[in-house]
Amino acid sequence: MNRARVLTLAASVAALILFAVALRPSPAGAERELADFAITVEQTEEGLRLACSRGCAWTELTWSAGSAQSIDEYGMATDPEGGE
Repeated sequence: MNRARVLTLAASVAALILFAVALRPSPAGAERELADFAITVEQTEEGLRLACSRGCAWTELTWSAGSAQSIDEYGMATDPEGGE
């Protein structure tokens, strides 16, 4: 896979993480504050590896190339629309 595609994939995963955290529902009347987090995205021979060094309950997630996976601040999550 070429470098441009890897960077595009990494940016897409990072954006997905940001949206998942930002769109998480909060209790009515509660004021929301965005979390400060640091996530590294790496493509491996088997798929993707994410490492969170700040702001997540998880430290490392990996999954196979070609499979979609929802994640949140707690790790791998079930997509409410029926995905994984």
